[in-house]
Amino acid sequence: MRPSLHLLLLILLLLTSCQSEPDKNEIAVFAASSLTDSFNELATAFEANHTDTEIVFNFASSSQLAAQILEGARADVFASANEQQMQLLEEAGLVEGTSHIFATNRLVLITPEDNPADIQQVHDLARANTRFVTAVRGVPIREYTETLLAEYTEYDAIIENIVSEEANVRQVVLKVALGEADAAIVYATDVTADLTDQIRAIQLDAPTIPRYHIASLNANAFTDFVLSDEGQAILQKWGFDAP
Repeated sequence: MRPSLHLLLLILLLLTSCQSEPDKNEIAVFAASSLTDSFNELATAFEANHTDTEIVFNFASSSQLAAQILEGARADVFASANEQQMQLLEEAGLVEGTSHIFATNRLVLITPEDNPADIQQVHDLARANTRFVTAVRGVPIREYTETLLAEYTEYDAIIENIVSEEANVRQVVLKVALGEADAAIVYATDVTADLTDQIRAIQLDAPTIPRYHIASLNANAFTDFVLSDEGQAILQKWGFDAP
């Protein structure tokens, strides 16, 4: 007995539905947590022109990312918030060619919007019972913070007021936004639009300029895009300064 036309159509439909779309090429990008918003937009723009490619992110502190890569984690691109972590990969022979400074940032002092501790300047961080939060040692924002604070005679008192050491700068910002700390020093770009009603940012006349480095470990295309005029325009949209 011949199968019915309906049965043949059903079999054809099932066979068609079982055919999977061709796998896309994945580029694994390990990027500092302070780059989360800007790099997500960079990925969207990149993928629009590279429809066969998907950007897969791992956002964390630069020190955590460098450690993961050194331990064998697969990464095609590394974007670090400081030079030291990039140097570790260069010394290990993991960087293709050379790294590039692709953006700079600024440091700001943040408090909760209602500023219950009445923090107005860095000197105020030394007052008794002030809850100061920063990242763990080795994370770039901690290094930039300590470099800045080293210029103040109240350095020791401020360090004694640290009540929490977070894994990355985004968690530092969150502590202040939730009112669990009185103040922190973070990147200006971390005070995003969704946090402006929770955080007050005080501009600092800081000699320390955070510099972001990027390098290809196994894929040049995304790195080249970040360094391109279009990529730079996206970074500047999110508050980063030119290299």
